[in-house]
Amino acid sequence: MKIALFSDTYIPDINGVATSTNILRNKLVNLGHDVLVVTSELPSDTTYDESLDDQVLRVPGLEIQALYGYRACNIFSFKGMKEIKRFNPEVIHVQTEFGIGIFGRIAAEYLDIPVVYTYHTMWTDYSHYINPINSETVDTVVKKVITKISKFYGNSCQGLIVPSNKTKDALIHYGLKQKNIYTIPTGLELERFSVNNKNNELCQSLIEKYHLQNHFVLTFLGRIAPEKSITVIIDALKKVVAINDNIRFLIVGGGPQLEELKEYVKNDHIESYVIFTGPQSGEMVPAHYHISNMFISASLSETQGLTYIEAMASSIPVIARYDDQLEDVIDDGKNGFFFKNEDELPKLILDAMEMDLDVLKENALKKANEYSGETFAKKVLEVYKQAILIKEYTYTIVSIFPIKNNICFQMTAMFVPYLHLSVVLSFVYLLSACH
Repeated sequence: MKIALFSDTYIPDINGVATSTNILRNKLVNLGHDVLVVTSELPSDTTYDESLDDQVLRVPGLEIQALYGYRACNIFSFKGMKEIKRFNPEVIHVQTEFGIGIFGRIAAEYLDIPVVYTYHTMWTDYSHYINPINSETVDTVVKKVITKISKFYGNSCQGLIVPSNKTKDALIHYGLKQKNIYTIPTGLELERFSVNNKNNELCQSLIEKYHLQNHFVLTFLGRIAPEKSITVIIDALKKVVAINDNIRFLIVGGGPQLEELKEYVKNDHIESYVIFTGPQSGEMVPAHYHISNMFISASLSETQGLTYIEAMASSIPVIARYDDQLEDVIDDGKNGFFFKNEDELPKLILDAMEMDLDVLKENALKKANEYSGETFAKKVLEVYKQAILIKEYTYTIVSIFPIKNNICFQMTAMFVPYLHLSVVLSFVYLLSACH
């Protein structure tokens, strides 16, 4: 099968969408399929070499500084369209909603092929980025607009993939049709994080660099932004070090809140316990898990929580703020721990520092093995096949005109979301009967 993946973000970007898209691409290729990735241009200051990869099409776009380097692609590119037409995909899989997502839908319409859409991000959790005055009224309006956009996007494709049932339930609440929603947790390249592939030399150099010798290492890895609630962890850490200071907190990544958090830590006088590593390359990420004792996150904005699974694939148990979507990932007390309110967190960390974590590490690895990239890709392929079938049997009425005593319907195979041949024929029959 020939598949085109459209995503505003892709490697070397480090985020859930870029990671998921890259994993899907690699696993589909391994399964014998031909995959073209259509994505944004590389940043001007990048050192990433993509010269040997001719199956990645970069489209010009605009970098949005407020979203820390997110690049919104142009909604159309004549050069890109020419390359896509030459590739001649059988299905287009849109990973992001806006710039490149719109382009993907235009391309699908032009080529008369189905669109599959993965809803990676609960955008209502990010409304604060376009509400700088922090107005409750503005936030309410923004969330309503986002809901309507999500509903439109979801209802205008032949297959909608979500990573969790929580996301599915939210979208159904928005008004999306339930029929073509598929829950498929994102898979991982588990071998990349395996302790069997641990780079001991690199890990030792990081331990020395961050002065982690003989310390309990707690790690957050991800985008440094308000919706991740990293201040909750820092506040807990301040209470922890007052009792047991044998701890270091690694904050791995970059984002719009990075400088603010550095100042926050300084004001709390715990700079010696918190290490900001800055953004890390994909090659460096596994090593940061491997030098950690536990992974921690207070985020409530995740649709699946890939970093939790990455940590567990690295044999690292997790501490997470309770979210019902994580119940399938974290077995409280067996491969990690939940906290439901902020007051619980300091004691939870202190208790973990005194535990033998070997059993939790073993259980974490077992759980992570359920999220293989191969299984993920095979399930997505089934959605593609279903989407192609839906598209093949989808018609629309383009004109109605009388011929003597009968009504004539002109039909064509143009795309109209979810309007199936059987529905159209029933409509024709009813109108004829009424006439």
